[in-house]
Amino acid sequence: MTDIIKKDFDCFNVYSTEGNYSFFHIEIEDTEDFYKKLFYYFFDENRLLQYAENNFHLKFEKSDKNYATLYKNLRYFIDEKFLLENFDYEVFDETIEKILKEEYIIENKVGKNFIRIDKFGKVGEYIFSTILANYFKFDCIIPKIKLTTNYNMSVFGIDTLFYSSENNILLFGESKVSKSIQNGIELIKTSLKDYESQINNEFLLTLSNRTLNCNPKFLEKFKQHIDTCINFDEFKNCANLEAIGIPIFIAHSSESNDPEYYLNELIKIPKTKFCNLDTYYYSISLPIVNKDKMMAVFTAEMKIKEDLYKDAR
Repeated sequence: MTDIIKKDFDCFNVYSTEGNYSFFHIEIEDTEDFYKKLFYYFFDENRLLQYAENNFHLKFEKSDKNYATLYKNLRYFIDEKFLLENFDYEVFDETIEKILKEEYIIENKVGKNFIRIDKFGKVGEYIFSTILANYFKFDCIIPKIKLTTNYNMSVFGIDTLFYSSENNILLFGESKVSKSIQNGIELIKTSLKDYESQINNEFLLTLSNRTLNCNPKFLEKFKQHIDTCINFDEFKNCANLEAIGIPIFIAHSSESNDPEYYLNELIKIPKTKFCNLDTYYYSISLPIVNKDKMMAVFTAEMKIKEDLYKDAR
C-alpha cells in the first residue's frame, strides 16, 4: 500500500490512499455521546435542508417554511413500522444468504421468505450523499431517497446519483450499513455484478424522466441529450462521456481503531470497467462502532427533532 494521507475535515480525520477513504470521527468511542455527535453532524439543519432542496448553497434560517420542510423530510427516516417484502434470498450464494440473515432478519411465514426492511438503508444513503456533496464537492443530480418506492432498493440498487463538473463524469453510488466492513463489501460485490444493467435502468427511470427536478447544472450540460437518447449507451456517445464514477460507501461497526485496516479491506472491492468507459472508484469507510446502538440513538434523536420542527412552525 502506498503512503496513507491524513486530512482534517470538520469533525473527522480522513485517511486515504489510491481512491480509498476512511472517515474517523475525532471522538470515536462506544458512548451515547459519540452517537449523538454523529447524528447532529449529519442531521444538522443546514445539511438536511440542503439535501431536501437539492441546493448545497442554502443556509438554514428560522421560518415556518423551512421548519415544515425539515419536518417533512425527516419523516423519510423515522417511520417506525418495519416493512416486509417477499424476498427470495435463496437466489444468492451461501455467503450472501448468511449476511442477509445477519443484517436484515429474514423470516419465514406461510412457506414464504421475507426480508425485514428498516431505516438503516435510507440513513446510510443520506449520510453517503452528504459526504459526496460536502467532502468531494460533487453535485447531487437528484436526492434518491425521495424516489424510493421499492423498499428492496435499501438492500440492492443504485443509491446515489451525482455529477462532477470538474471531471465531467456521472457518479452512480452504492451504500451499505452493516455490522462489519466485510459484510458490507460482500453486499457491494453482489450489487456490482449487474451494474451495467442498473446504470441503463437509472438512465431510463431517473436521468431521462422529464417530470423530475434534476440539478440545473447537470441539466444545462446534458438536457438536449437526455431528451433525445433512448438508452445510456446512446447517451454516453452523444454526450461525449469518457468516464463514469462509482462511489461506494460502507458505514460499519468497528473491528479496529487502525484506519489502515479498513483501507486494506476496501482494496478487496473489484474495480470493474463499466459501459466501455474509464471507471473511477471512490470507496468510503465510516466506522460507527456499533450499528445497532447508533440506530437506537439516531431514532431517539430524530423523534426529538421531529417534535421541535413541528412545534416551531
